[in-house]
Amino acid sequence: MVYQQKFEEVEKAIKQRKKELEKEKKRIAELDRIFKRIYEDDINGIISHERFLTAEYEAEQKELTEFGKAEQAAADNEFVKKIIVHARTNPVDTADRR
Repeated sequence: MVYQQKFEEVEKAIKQRKKELEKEKKRIAELDRIFKRIYEDDINGIISHERFLTAEYEAEQKELTEFGKAEQAAADNEFVKKIIVHARTNPVDTADRR
């Protein structure tokens, strides 16, 4: 019973992390599109070169990428823990496999 509750808590945490990670991935893709548009505007003379060189978007993208990597590692770690807990609570007897 306690293991089941712990299992459900871990599962809920993993789902939440996956949602956050997906949100960050979408933002990174959006930033990529923004970079492309700004670059094209710079090349076509629509915006000044100084405006193009703004570092805000680049810093945000770097931060999101690092956050995404950390979240993915944490999610992977939680998944492994979940497997270990499950294996401990449901030992498989080799005689049962036959």
